[in-house]
Amino acid sequence: MFLLGQAKRKEGQTKWQIPFVSFGHKRKRQRRNHATTIDDLLQKTPHPKITKIIAQKDIQFSNSPVEAVNRTVKRYLRHCNPRTETALKKVLGFVAHDYNYQRPHISLNGLVPIEAYTQPQKVLDFSREKQRAKALRITENQKNGCETCNTSQ
Repeated sequence: MFLLGQAKRKEGQTKWQIPFVSFGHKRKRQRRNHATTIDDLLQKTPHPKITKIIAQKDIQFSNSPVEAVNRTVKRYLRHCNPRTETALKKVLGFVAHDYNYQRPHISLNGLVPIEAYTQPQKVLDFSREKQRAKALRITENQKNGCETCNTSQ
């Protein structure tokens, strides 16, 4: 805030408006919702005026879809915890294959991206596909010693 105040005085401007880009939706799996904190900050900061705009709603061009993929890749990396460059390359290869060829996406009505791209007319019974994917994930996690999956059965 100090730097903004300094810049404001240097330019001699009396009114500033700074856009703040928000995702604009609550994620089901999000551990904390920062919307209240952000709204409080915006209300408590009269100068410069900060305006909240919502990605993909108020502005067309946003990197929100890319950030969603980044979040997904980070989850894989935290789970696999590669410690060498070779291990990282192996994990990233697995991530790309799993994300595009194995993992059903809710936004694609249960299709994996390659199916949605090559067979756009295809329609899945989403509930069956979801059950199959869950069973496959549990089986794979059990192979890797996942304590949650081993004790849930």
